[in-house]
Amino acid sequence: MNLKMEFIRYFTKATGHDPGVVAASAPQVANLPLYLRSYYDLYRAAIFGLPMWLAVQKEKTEVSTPAEYAAQQAKLQDVLKENVALVLPVIASYTRHQLLKVRVPFIVPDRQMFLPMLLVDLREQFPRPGRAVTKSLSAAAQVVLLRHLLGRPVAGLALGELAGELGYSAMTLSNVRQELETAKLCQTIREKRRMRLTFPMPRKELWARAEPLLQDPVKARYWVRFSRLSEDWLRAGLTALADLTLVADDVVPTYAVKDSEFKAEMARGQIVVCPGPEGAQAQIEAWRYDPRVLADGKTVDRLSLARSLRQTDDERVAQALQQIMAGIPW
Repeated sequence: MNLKMEFIRYFTKATGHDPGVVAASAPQVANLPLYLRSYYDLYRAAIFGLPMWLAVQKEKTEVSTPAEYAAQQAKLQDVLKENVALVLPVIASYTRHQLLKVRVPFIVPDRQMFLPMLLVDLREQFPRPGRAVTKSLSAAAQVVLLRHLLGRPVAGLALGELAGELGYSAMTLSNVRQELETAKLCQTIREKRRMRLTFPMPRKELWARAEPLLQDPVKARYWVRFSRLSEDWLRAGLTALADLTLVADDVVPTYAVKDSEFKAEMARGQIVVCPGPEGAQAQIEAWRYDPRVLADGKTVDRLSLARSLRQTDDERVAQALQQIMAGIPW
């Protein structure tokens, strides 16, 4: 569901009224500066019966500072000659407080609606500062963290550049930044309009602190038969461990595939799930994130591999995992 639809659902649920959202026509927004048309989708609406504009932040855009949001809203209102409310993704509590302070109309679906021109300040689900507890990292946050721990470029890249390299939206990377900051695993450096992450701790110490928050990358395992062995499948599980150590591989090899891609292959009939290992050509691990973004070669990365085999009861496998972890150049 996109941000516009989230707003409509939220407003209707909160007020019992349809906001009557209609997309702006090209002539209506023709006089807006290009940077605003690139950052927002514009809609007409009737908020509690009052006609106004909604500026809905586009998905692949970075979160702005409070001052930038305020300047953008003022410029939109100046050009459009009517009230303008910003419809924003989830924003940090600091940003929210600053927007309230300077009385910028904004709506964060399922979180808050602040419309000072209508004396509306509906607050809902923002956690109090300092109360947020991260029990486990999201798949996207885990990818960013593991990329840094593996010695790949993270700290030198702006969030937008990092999003492009990893295949995520800028909005997702903004949420990742907040998530890693809440878990005290990183800090943010802002340079003009660029935001980038920095990791003050040594990588080995960071791994020790982050490991309890890491999810098993594997959502599910399947025994399968296939019409062809895809070049995109990475060697995983005991198959990958056998490539890196002296542990013997299983008779049936194991491969890692992003969960959504595995389901797409099944839908196309390229993969058939077997009831067990008998008759199977491979075991497929359906991953929460794309294993290719962290891989170096034909096997999954060592840190994800270690996390996927963490619960093993096999002493030989446990010793092999210690061996590959000892070989990581922290």
